[in-house]
Amino acid sequence: DVEKAPIVIDQVGWLDLSSRRLSDYDVVMLVDVPELLEAQVTAIGQFVSGGGGLMTFLGPNIQPDLLNKNMNFEGGSLLPGTLLDAIGDASDRSVGQAINPIDGHPLAFGLAG
Repeated sequence: DVEKAPIVIDQVGWLDLSSRRLSDYDVVMLVDVPELLEAQVTAIGQFVSGGGGLMTFLGPNIQPDLLNKNMNFEGGSLLPGTLLDAIGDASDRSVGQAINPIDGHPLAFGLAG
């Protein structure tokens, strides 16, 4: 039930990110975003510098070299590390584990399901 949720999720396509005032949010989640424009990275960098949270989730549309290059802000990267090319068979699900959100955590609601 969305009315009882501790957080509100506003899903926006990456191309429409520039139309949002990020200061209206607590956290920005980039999910499988293939590319960001310089103005978008600047807005995200300013948002993070002002105390906003940034979470980045990788997926099949990610282009590591491009994202590594584009996520630079004021001499540093907005990423926690350098992305490398994926290896292995994407259909092989024998390695890895599911995310088990902590019950009651505000972000767990957004990750459930």
